[in-house]
Amino acid sequence: MPALRPVLTSQVPSESAVLDFDLVVMAERPLVVCTHDVSRRACTWDPTTDEWTEYQLDNPWLDEGDSDIDYTDLTALGAAVVNGRIVVGGGGDHQGFAQWDLETGAVLDGAEPTSVSSARAVTLSGQTLFVLGFAAPGMEVQSPAKNGKPETDDLDAHEPGNDDGEEGLFWLTDELECAGGIAAGTLWGRSVIAANGVQGGITVWDFDEDEPIVELDVPDDIDDGFNHFALATSQDQAFLVAAGERVIAVCDVSDADDPVWAEPITVPGGNVECLDAGVVDGRVVAATGGEDGTLCLWDIADRRLLAEPNTAHRREERDAPSEVFAVRFTELNAHPAVITAGRDHTVRLWDLPEIKSNESR
Repeated sequence: MPALRPVLTSQVPSESAVLDFDLVVMAERPLVVCTHDVSRRACTWDPTTDEWTEYQLDNPWLDEGDSDIDYTDLTALGAAVVNGRIVVGGGGDHQGFAQWDLETGAVLDGAEPTSVSSARAVTLSGQTLFVLGFAAPGMEVQSPAKNGKPETDDLDAHEPGNDDGEEGLFWLTDELECAGGIAAGTLWGRSVIAANGVQGGITVWDFDEDEPIVELDVPDDIDDGFNHFALATSQDQAFLVAAGERVIAVCDVSDADDPVWAEPITVPGGNVECLDAGVVDGRVVAATGGEDGTLCLWDIADRRLLAEPNTAHRREERDAPSEVFAVRFTELNAHPAVITAGRDHTVRLWDLPEIKSNESR
């Protein structure tokens, strides 16, 4: 089994951990947009030049009259490009969702009262939207702010046939739970979100029709359920990848009427903290990051590791927390790559090993 090694390791300039990041494309190359545990700050990292840029964010609470509060709790973040500018949206345990113009730091949409456990920018119905999860059941979708702060009265419920490009799109369901990760994409020609259902199991939700398409029972040998999800489609196959504490499970959802779970895979290292999936050389691959700093790459169809697990993010201090907080697939110079961020105050770029199926090995 080949070794997995980072091709670039970059130290976060604030000497703090990147808690979450998203990817945007600027000048035809990926840019990493990060949040870390420095109040009212965000940053970007360009992996092609290894350059960091820090940004000061305005306080989203000031409009609420809380001028004595000068702390921004930004632990979950998504990023979108709107009219050539980067808009970041996020929140945390002690702050509701807000949006900023990254370059100026101006608040585009003030913080809501509900704390945010997860925030992702995803493509649904042909546009980039922020999908938000909370500590309580429920999921919310918002469009990136375009021209100043949208008024609350302009936030209409999503209905089939609405102009999704309209500023202030607001969509909410209390039938999905998104405290961890979600999966979003296109399945069976529909824009879907996959997450835990509040009544149990996993629900694949039709975003445009605002209704469930498939409700999947969790496999019997999974005791603790799933916290992270990813979707990937290759050729005629579609897979839902779900991660629990120490397992990942794969459901072949190529046929909506006949989803099939494969036997769960035990993940080496600590509990899974993050998950992503993509298509490389025509095959669906997944990446998991562990609470002990372990990164694993998986061939989903063959249910096998693509390389030896790597613990480069593990901190040297004994028993020190070493989480891999975020992992994402991307392309750099037309080659597939993986980007990770860990508690060790680094962001790492990983080249992928050559991928061959079991039949061709």
